[in-house]
Amino acid sequence: MANEFPFKLKPGLSYYAKDPQAAANSLTSLLDKAESVVPLDLRSKTAVRVGATAGLRALGGEAFDKICNRVRELLKSRSTLKSEANGVKILDGSQEGSYEWVTINYLLGNLGRTYQDTVGIVDLGGGSVQMAYAISKNAASRAPSLPAGQDNYVNEMYLKGSKYYLYVHSYLHYGLLAARAEILKATEDSGNPCILEGFDG
Repeated sequence: MANEFPFKLKPGLSYYAKDPQAAANSLTSLLDKAESVVPLDLRSKTAVRVGATAGLRALGGEAFDKICNRVRELLKSRSTLKSEANGVKILDGSQEGSYEWVTINYLLGNLGRTYQDTVGIVDLGGGSVQMAYAISKNAASRAPSLPAGQDNYVNEMYLKGSKYYLYVHSYLHYGLLAARAEILKATEDSGNPCILEGFDG
């Protein structure tokens, strides 16, 4: 990775739950930034992908389907980057935590070393909290089995010639904004000592 270009937009896609087109349009400035750093002759070969996280996962159902479809349409019609059929998707909590762990350990130069040389991550997002760290093969073998359809506690990953057993868990609704909303909801009629008098959060 020669260069990084971290950009963040607020609000996120879930803010536009009732207006899918506005959700898609909100990404145009990010798309412009992405295109500006890819040489013109490589744009048609460079895939663009959108991975939505906890805020959009929490919407569920028809709302996030509509938003994802509008984002796909935007990428096809507006972008000079390569648009793929699976280029827009909802990341589950396990994927989100795994990608974050890989990113941090790649940037620190830890990948390819033993699991004990890697670092764990805790990401406090808006809608969820992700925790991920590498464990020993022995510890991985003792991880509890979960019912079908639920994310496994431990994922196996092969990175730079090394095998890692990655414990990953996502706590949906425990993100900063989601937790704040729940606190305000629970104390709606009794006042909240964490909020200044006269403000509703």
